[in-house]
Amino acid sequence: MVRFRTLAVRFIAALLLCYAAQLPAANNSLHWNADKWRERVSADITSWDLKTLLENIASSTGWDIYVEPDTKLEISTKFKDRPAGEALRLLLGNLSFVVMPQTNGPGKLYVFRNTMKEATELVRSAKKKGGPIDNELIVTLKPGANIDELAKAHGAKVTGRLDGQHAYRLEFQDAAAADAARKKLEANGDVDGFESNYPIARPERDASLTPGSGSGFNLNIRPATEGTGIKILPVDVYGNNPTTTTFQMAQGILKALENGATFINLSLGSDMNSPLVEQIIREASKKGIQFFAAAGNQPTGQPVYPAAIPEVTAVSALGPDGKPAPWANYGSFVDALEPGVVPITFNGVNYVVTGTSPATALATGGTAAEFYAQNGSKGPLVIGLIDTPVQKSGTPADSYVLPQLSIVGDTIAPTTSDFPTHGTTMLETLLMGSAGFGTPPAKAQPSSGSR
Repeated sequence: MVRFRTLAVRFIAALLLCYAAQLPAANNSLHWNADKWRERVSADITSWDLKTLLENIASSTGWDIYVEPDTKLEISTKFKDRPAGEALRLLLGNLSFVVMPQTNGPGKLYVFRNTMKEATELVRSAKKKGGPIDNELIVTLKPGANIDELAKAHGAKVTGRLDGQHAYRLEFQDAAAADAARKKLEANGDVDGFESNYPIARPERDASLTPGSGSGFNLNIRPATEGTGIKILPVDVYGNNPTTTTFQMAQGILKALENGATFINLSLGSDMNSPLVEQIIREASKKGIQFFAAAGNQPTGQPVYPAAIPEVTAVSALGPDGKPAPWANYGSFVDALEPGVVPITFNGVNYVVTGTSPATALATGGTAAEFYAQNGSKGPLVIGLIDTPVQKSGTPADSYVLPQLSIVGDTIAPTTSDFPTHGTTMLETLLMGSAGFGTPPAKAQPSSGSR
């Protein structure tokens, strides 16, 4: 039990809580809030049983929660603005728990008395696949057509432009107006095609605080990047928002390409493919650009995009035992496996980063380092990091990071004193990969779904 409590401490801070929910009840309340990437939880509970507590946690966080059957607990506690890990310890008392991060879906919380494998009773069913933004369309026009005139004719507003691709994001008054426009667009000779715009949830941070400087967690990897000629270009496609969209992902990829990126790292994904994103990736691949994307942390065997696009190297994760991680996705679309439990150091503090996200960053960084070693470069080799905002480390490592770009306007920049954002953990892992701690990705074995 002590062992699993240690795991809980390491994993609990991993999740980026995109939800802020107040769940009132008579004399009982749970408030789970995210403020500038730092979770804070408040509770005033006098008489909840374990089932009620876990249902409320699930509603507040979106987690899938599993509990050991017949586990009983009466909860009576009151606290304010506590970090998520400390809050769970106060709420769950002497029960053990583990939080597993998920890149492309809800996190998982396991609550148990003895061992994690006995937490089999589902409290919250898995989230249903997210549908499209019902009042939006992505429209691609034929050369010479005017999007502003088309939008006006259909009562829509142009909220995003990719003029080079003749692709535009249109917002309609409501879903009915968007549906009506679809029928008219099909018959419009100026329209080359259209598709739905899908939301993409903010990647969870996949990092947890590791107390002390235990063996293997005090790697001084930043200086090792010196001399590789590799630069990281962060492109923020989330800002302070809980979601981005497939259109904004396309914008972020193009922004990285326009600024010289020859390798693109994508630790975000959707159940639905975007023809626009696929076309951008296909055209860039013809020019030698290499793309790497996370396969996802839910072992569904179903494709996740953009990882499942043929021109993208889809990366899944190995566990500490060197075998495919049981929580990592698999399937015929998976190309490569890299370690999915990675130690990093940020702002003098040690963390463990877990998921197919760090596996992807190691694959990207390792491949870029090998490419640079074999081919050299007249200038820096640039890796585009399409993700959430990143933090400056205040160390010489900053010299390997290009100024952050954003496609979402102003962002409240996190400081080095904040818990590292998902983008920051991917930045640190990319630096590890490009410094030689990563390797070119190993080919996936048949058991993990190589293609």
